Amino acid sequence: MKTIINFCIFLFSSISIFAQDTPIWSDEFDLDTVDAAKWNFDIGNGSGGWGNNELQYYTSRPENAKIENGVLIITALKESYNGYNYTSARINTKLKAYWKYGRIEMSAKLPKGRGVWPAFWMLPEQKVYGTSYWPDNGEIDIMEYVGYNPGIVYGSVHTDQNYGANSVTRSITYSGVEDNFHVFAIEWTPDMIKFYVDNYYYANYARSGRTWNYWPFDQNFFVLLNLAIGGNWGGAQGIDDAIFPQTYQIDYVRVYDLGVSAINDFVTNKEKISISPNPNKGNFKLYIEDSNLKNNRVSVYDSNGKMVVSPVNCKTGYSDFNLNQLDPGIYLLMIQNNQESRTIKFLKE
Repeated sequence: MKTIINFCIFLFSSISIFAQDTPIWSDEFDLDTVDAAKWNFDIGNGSGGWGNNELQYYTSRPENAKIENGVLIITALKESYNGYNYTSARINTKLKAYWKYGRIEMSAKLPKGRGVWPAFWMLPEQKVYGTSYWPDNGEIDIMEYVGYNPGIVYGSVHTDQNYGANSVTRSITYSGVEDNFHVFAIEWTPDMIKFYVDNYYYANYARSGRTWNYWPFDQNFFVLLNLAIGGNWGGAQGIDDAIFPQTYQIDYVRVYDLGVSAINDFVTNKEKISISPNPNKGNFKLYIEDSNLKNNRVSVYDSNGKMVVSPVNCKTGYSDFNLNQLDPGIYLLMIQNNQESRTIKFLKE
């Protein structure tokens, strides 16, 4: 560890710094029925099959949505009902629970067979951008699955510039999702959305300084769970009526506060102190703009408040940090100088 002119190098061994805490919201599905204080039921087939030419009719009947042994079971049936040939269920937390940033996860076992299309996704609470609620204000698909492609899990975002068939979509081949429970999650910060299956991080969508047309994800979003039948994607290879009934089983939905709402440039009245990029993959620049700030002593703390890097000197301007050996997680960079002490939260990917 040393300082050369205005070049600060931080090198230290990996430290485990982040473990999931108590969720800020969850449904463990331990009631006898779907909790009406947390969830709404969508009823019917929607406009144009919920905009996707889906073939099911959503109900709130226990035949389509019930809780057994702490598991929410959404069941798709082949039956004639209100003019449709299939029934299922779709629930959401709109106006009851919504979040901006965090880790949103679900433990679930997925249905199987040609024609099923389960999803775990998010929509905005309000229309903040553009002229249309959708796609201008975005959509986050934490998990989508189409039965005719067994073992492939998809994560997507829809925006004003990329939506529908042109959404930004990534996938991971992951065997066993139809046979056992697995965790599907995103970690959403002001600058990036990361997609996971269990502990496997397989994709991300980055803000990269772009405008709302590409990044409307700085507002409140609510959660949806549904099992569609057919539709533009789920029914692209037809429906095998021999597979029914099919169940989408959800053990829990949990939301964690990642503590990253303050990730951005830190601005005071007289000076600007910032980290760029943030989040980063191991290297970033600290910028101290005000030349009146003298004797800047910079140290790093983990999320538990333990100092992991002893103070070093950094002058006004840019200082380069090398954190390649740092484990992913949230850290605090503390700057102490002749005027004040300040901290900047940063995320190491």
